[in-house]
Amino acid sequence: MLKAKTSVSSPELWAAFGVWGAWILFELFNFLWPLLFKSESKRKALGSGKYTFQPAWLNVTFDTITDLLYFGIGALSASLICEFHQGILITLIVLVILITYPFYYWYSTKMFIQNAGYPFQLRLSQWNQQIKEENKASILNFLQHNEPGKHMLLFGSRGSGKTMLSVGIATESSIKNNSCSYVTAVKLLCLFFENEDNPPITKPGAWSWRNSSLLVIDDINPGEMYKMIF
Repeated sequence: MLKAKTSVSSPELWAAFGVWGAWILFELFNFLWPLLFKSESKRKALGSGKYTFQPAWLNVTFDTITDLLYFGIGALSASLICEFHQGILITLIVLVILITYPFYYWYSTKMFIQNAGYPFQLRLSQWNQQIKEENKASILNFLQHNEPGKHMLLFGSRGSGKTMLSVGIATESSIKNNSCSYVTAVKLLCLFFENEDNPPITKPGAWSWRNSSLLVIDDINPGEMYKMIF
C-alpha cells in the first residue's frame, strides 16, 4: 500500500526511521534546551521558573533514553508489519533486549511511588519557591543521609508550598526505591488505633506507615499547616 502511494524506495523504512528520528530530535530538544541554555520554566504556578533544586540530570538522561527505545520499538514494529526486513527484525530484537532493564527499573520505581499514596506527582526540582540556602542544604543532606529516626519539620505561612516540598522530598526518596508513605495527621491519629498484631491487609509488596523508611505527616496544625517528615 505504501509503495502504491509513493515512488520512494522502501517507504516503510523511511517512515519508520523518519518517525523515530523526529522523536529523537524532539527529546534531545527537551533535554538539552534547559540544560545548555538554562531556560526558565513556564510553569508559573510553581514559582519564579528557576530551579531551586537542580534536576537529577543522570536520571533525566536515563528516562529520555528509555523513551527513545520505546519509540524505536514502536516505529520498527510498524515497519515490520508493512514489510519484513531481516535487518529491522534484528534491530528490533536488540532494542527489546536493551529495554529489559529500564522496564524493570521504571516499573519497580512506579510501584514505590504509587504505594506511597502521594496526593499528586512532583519531583523536588519542580518545586520553585523561595528558600534559604541553609534550609536547602539541610534538605539535600536529609535526602543524602536518610538515617533511621531522623526527623525534619517543614513550617511556614499558608500557601508557601510546604505540602509540595514534602511530597517532592519524599518522591526523590521513592525514586531511590525507599518505602515511603504520605498521610495526614488526622488520618494518622485514626491509624494509631489499628491492632499492631493484626494490621489491615495490604497489596502484595506494599507497606504500611509503621514500616515505612520515610513518613510524611501533612496538616499537623491546619492553621499553620506544618509538615513532619520522618
